[in-house]
Amino acid sequence: MSAETSGASEYGRESFRHPCHDSSWTGPFAVGPALGWLVEFLKNLSAGCRSRPLLFEVCTEASPATPASTDAHQEESSVRKIIASTYATLDGYIDNPHEWTFQYSDERSQQYAFTMTLGADSLLLGRVTYEGMAQAWPSMGGNPYADHVNSIAKYVVANGPADTSAWGPATVIPGDDLVAEVTQLKEKDGDDILIWGTGRLTDALVAVGLLDEYRVWIYPVIKGNGEPLFRPESATALELVDCTTFDTGVVVLSYRPVS
Repeated sequence: MSAETSGASEYGRESFRHPCHDSSWTGPFAVGPALGWLVEFLKNLSAGCRSRPLLFEVCTEASPATPASTDAHQEESSVRKIIASTYATLDGYIDNPHEWTFQYSDERSQQYAFTMTLGADSLLLGRVTYEGMAQAWPSMGGNPYADHVNSIAKYVVANGPADTSAWGPATVIPGDDLVAEVTQLKEKDGDDILIWGTGRLTDALVAVGLLDEYRVWIYPVIKGNGEPLFRPESATALELVDCTTFDTGVVVLSYRPVS
C-alpha cells in the first residue's frame, strides 16, 4: 500500500506506498490519468487476495500474534498507536510499487500484512490519497482483508472541502485541527490507526510526538531514482523496535521516533 512537491500545502497530496497499507504527498495520487496505475494495482491485489482464500481463513482462525514491537509498546501505554506502513526499494524510493512488489509476495508477508491490518480499526489519510483509494476499494470486497479495510473508519485530513461519500465510514479532519483532532482520536478507546505511506502528514505527526511507529517494507530492488521515502522535513532520530525477514528477501523494519 512520493514526497511532497514544492509549495504544496494540501494534506493528502500523498503517494501510495503500500498496496494494502499506506500515504505521502504528490506523484501517483495527483488527480487524473496518473491514478490509473493505482486502480490497476488494487485490482491485482484484490485478485491475489481472492486467489488465496485459505490464507485469510487461516489468519482469521489462528489470529497470529502481532509483531513483538506492537505488544511491547502496548504494555507501556494504553493509548492506541498510529502506525505508518509503507513499501520502499533498497535505495529508498517508493513510487510505482506495482512494478517491483508483487513478485516478492508470499504467504508469510501477506499474513503479516493481514494481521497488522486486522489490528487497526481506523485509517488516517490525506484527501488526495482518500480520493484515489475511493476509486478502487469499494469494489474490492469478497475477502476478509478487503472487507475489513472497507468497514473501518477513515479519517481524511483536508485543508478544504472533501467529498467522502464514495468510501465510508469517513470523517473529515481540517488541516488546521490536525494535532488536536488526532490527539483526541488517540485518547479514545479503540485499536491501532494506520497510515499508508509517508509524507507531510507523517512529518507533521512526528513533529508533535503523535506518530508511534514507522513500518518500512524494504524490497530487494534498486530502482536508481524516483520519489524518496523521506524528505528533509522528515529528519528525526529513530529506535529500531522490530525486524521481520521473509524468504523472498523482503524485510520489515519497525522504528519508533525518539523524542
